[in-house]
Amino acid sequence: VKRDGLKAAGGSTPFDGLFLGLSLFVIASALMLIIVLFRLGIQQRVAQLGLLLALGLKRKQISRLLIYEAVLISTIGAALGVLIGIGYGKLMLTGLTTLWVEAIVTSFLDFHITARSLVVGYLLGVCISALTISWAIRKISRITARRLLSGHAEEATSTVSASTQAKFSKLRAGLFIAGLGLAVMAALPDFGTSLGSEGQAGAFVGAGFLVLTSILLKIRAYLRGGWNSQSIQKINLPLSWLASRNAGRNPGRSTLTIGLMAMASFLIIAMGAFKLTPSEQGRGGFSFWGLSSMPVYEDLAEKELHASVFEKEIADQLETESILCLRYKPGDDASCSNVYQAARPRVLGVPQSFVEHYDQSEVKFSWGANIADDSQAENPWQLLASSATTHTGTEDDPVPVVIDKNTAMYSLKLYGGMEQIFDITYEDGHTVHFKVVGLLTNSILQGSLLVREQDFKVLFPHISGYRYFLSTDQAANENTRVILENRFRDQGLDMQSTQALLEELLAVQNTYISAFQSLGALGLLLGTFGLATVQLRSILERRGELALMKATGFSPVRLAKMVLCENIVLLCAGLTTGVTAALFAVLPHILFAEASAPGIDLFVMLLIILVVGVISGLFAVRATLRAPLIPALRGE
Repeated sequence: VKRDGLKAAGGSTPFDGLFLGLSLFVIASALMLIIVLFRLGIQQRVAQLGLLLALGLKRKQISRLLIYEAVLISTIGAALGVLIGIGYGKLMLTGLTTLWVEAIVTSFLDFHITARSLVVGYLLGVCISALTISWAIRKISRITARRLLSGHAEEATSTVSASTQAKFSKLRAGLFIAGLGLAVMAALPDFGTSLGSEGQAGAFVGAGFLVLTSILLKIRAYLRGGWNSQSIQKINLPLSWLASRNAGRNPGRSTLTIGLMAMASFLIIAMGAFKLTPSEQGRGGFSFWGLSSMPVYEDLAEKELHASVFEKEIADQLETESILCLRYKPGDDASCSNVYQAARPRVLGVPQSFVEHYDQSEVKFSWGANIADDSQAENPWQLLASSATTHTGTEDDPVPVVIDKNTAMYSLKLYGGMEQIFDITYEDGHTVHFKVVGLLTNSILQGSLLVREQDFKVLFPHISGYRYFLSTDQAANENTRVILENRFRDQGLDMQSTQALLEELLAVQNTYISAFQSLGALGLLLGTFGLATVQLRSILERRGELALMKATGFSPVRLAKMVLCENIVLLCAGLTTGVTAALFAVLPHILFAEASAPGIDLFVMLLIILVVGVISGLFAVRATLRAPLIPALRGE
């Protein structure tokens, strides 16, 4: 009992891998914010660094001094981060047991933490932050003492050679092609399934990161080169052009700021594309499903039996309805609704009437993998009835089985796709080998193994009759449901809506998506903070310039509009970059998998991000309006 309990507690969904993989974008945003803030801090001390260099200190000594300061700050920040991480973990757990309870269908989860995880997280935080800051100050060590003493924290502008530009162009193209190729591989049904759940998530995150990096490198190249070319000829353009041109004053800082907003918008848009809505294909054309406590021995799919089972008037009412009966072997729920690892999933025996039903039915289940045999493409259920003989379930003679794709990947850990063989040991000790011949996609049959009825009788000879039912209701008045429940009330038949069942199953993935989008909201918070910080720092650096413009006739309102326009340019560039990267990363999943195109709700979310960014820009506007004129002109 303990062994089975520990195995079940292993879980069906790798929460740690999924959250960590998608958190990489938030981590990257945090590191970009560290670079921006540290460089801003260095720029305030350039004269001090230049003086140290002029007095004889070596560049390595100055760099080491800055790194020591960074490590000291990182140790304090990482300690605070550990405490905040514990709070964030408890907050996420509270959300999963209340607001997002559909994802786990249970509320008795406890927060678990170990000293090892805290120590590893703390050391990784310190090391990554220190390495990031070391990379950020590498340019400072190459600047001459004269430029530092004069207040310049950037190297003298130099023209990039054509060969260097060509190398960077090839690098950008290579990153973009690699990212797009990785997204296609993760979206292909067979290859994506073979990667496993964590591998597929990693491939998607990697694809998005590569595409996003490629676009950001292109933006940086444009800001360094093409943005400022022949700018004197455009001096007659309106103030908005002057405001947008200021983004090229510091290409590195502008690119990092754009990247901060791009990370957040990418995560929100990309995750939103994987939200699912119930479809007619997911229900297989049926309105109700039911499970009885005791077996029913008549196959209600045969119309001629209705007269002996029901009264004549009721049999006439069911003449236009389809009722399918399946044999049922109780077992673990292997759907996404079960957070525990399923050891022995329930088994459904599919009769020939079920297979023949889909020879004429217009609405069919959606299949997640290509069917190799073209003759069975119209009705893939024929795969179960392809052999005239029954199967024994041995390793040499496995039983053909159809499974929902999510059940195969998450609950049963079957990453080999079609033709994969796996085994299950049942309560009486005998082991049955199955071979996957078909994969359903987002169906109401999720969580069950579907085998042919003849094979079911061989595997479980002690189970008789039918206990699992599917029915249509053409009139949509629940008449069929009432008839079946009344007729088989002694067998304990309970019919429920297939629409409600499918919504419950799909709510699991949709809830996870909402949880992951909360990570995007955290990235948005970092991006907004970074954008406001950069703009405020830009105001401080340009006090003399803004004061001169004010003294030569620019009104305070006009200057405020220019500063706000600068903020909006960076904000819109970040949103556009994130959306573009998300579309390229998600497009293969839309074409080859079940992802949906972005809906109106995602664009509303982008509009909210835009409004939040504009509000943060108002702080810079306020600083502009309050900047004193005379001291700024004096350089004070």
